[in-house]
Amino acid sequence: MAEKQHETIGNRWYSDESFWITYTPYLFDEKRWAEAESAAGMIVDFVRSHQSETETTMEKYSVLDACCGPGRFALEFARKGHAVTAIDIVQPFIDALKETADIEKLAISAFCSDILAFDAENTFDIALNLYTSFGYFPSEQDDIKLLASMYRALKPGGWFFLEVLSKELCAKYFTDGEWFEKDGALVCTQFTVDDGWNYLNNRWIVCKDGHTTDTTWKLRLYSFSDLQRILREIGFMEVQSYGSFTFTPYNHTAQTLLVAARK
Repeated sequence: MAEKQHETIGNRWYSDESFWITYTPYLFDEKRWAEAESAAGMIVDFVRSHQSETETTMEKYSVLDACCGPGRFALEFARKGHAVTAIDIVQPFIDALKETADIEKLAISAFCSDILAFDAENTFDIALNLYTSFGYFPSEQDDIKLLASMYRALKPGGWFFLEVLSKELCAKYFTDGEWFEKDGALVCTQFTVDDGWNYLNNRWIVCKDGHTTDTTWKLRLYSFSDLQRILREIGFMEVQSYGSFTFTPYNHTAQTLLVAARK
């Protein structure tokens, strides 16, 4: 008989290494890894194109990858010659990132830490929080604390890039779930929305090698107008919305919400 495990993850589910060991192959597949190279290049091009005539054009940037996961973006920015600081709370992610950085001799400083404990001032040209690594904290005040720490960490004129599943896109593309097969596993996803579209409830079931893992967790949803208001209250001067990493408009054709905010 297959072993079955069901878990409703608490407020700090994102720090549970067993969760990431189970679900990383499905959350960070080949497509996700492949898109990082071009996305990193387009972010750099965006920053350079928004420099004023009085600003010195920089060849290399200092980059903070907050909640870096397995390091898709940290690696690509470093491969382009930028100095990267990468932070994630999951030790195996940081270990793997350090190993790759050592092999490729990349300028990456990787740390295993809770991003809410991170504190730096006027240090980075670019700060990143990508692939919906936002909205999982126990309270909205924790979310705001993270955004405020990104503002402090940036040099004057620096850019913060935040990618999230917004309320708008959740409503547009909402599905009850799906079944799919990958890497010898049968995966079922189920989604519901509650509290007036403030939360997306996630349930992922993975059946592999006679073992079933059944996990649920919540994502706090924000609209662009929500994020724009919060970021401006924190102090960001410019807060812009885009619908892709090619910086297309955030409209009815958008595939994601990419927020670009300038200190």
